[in-house]
Amino acid sequence: MAARFQAIQANSAAIVDDLLSEEIAFYPLTGNTPDAARQKTTLRAVVRIGTGDNSSVTGGTSRGWGTRLSAGKGQAHVRRSGQVIPDFRKHDKVRLVDRVGQPFFEILTVHDGPSERIVLELGAT
Repeated sequence: MAARFQAIQANSAAIVDDLLSEEIAFYPLTGNTPDAARQKTTLRAVVRIGTGDNSSVTGGTSRGWGTRLSAGKGQAHVRRSGQVIPDFRKHDKVRLVDRVGQPFFEILTVHDGPSERIVLELGAT
């Protein structure tokens, strides 16, 4: 049963990536300087950036209705298969190449669990 689930999970991730992924550029850093031991690269990820806006179902504001991501923060979900995965570390930077203005974000944490995706928690630089 686990093998079937893994196949479904991988297929689902591929479909989501085909529809929603965008190009990101990875900049490895040591402190504030480029890390010569790790290579800058581009890859694809599903990225969500929070707006910080709270709204209710009716479109108004409500204290009982919150956002999952606060303003200036976000997540990049990087699919493991089909691309070379760099050694992501806290304080590295990523640039959202497909977005207007190509904004930079700092990697705040890396969730590298057993799933099909690595999740990068991002913060505005």
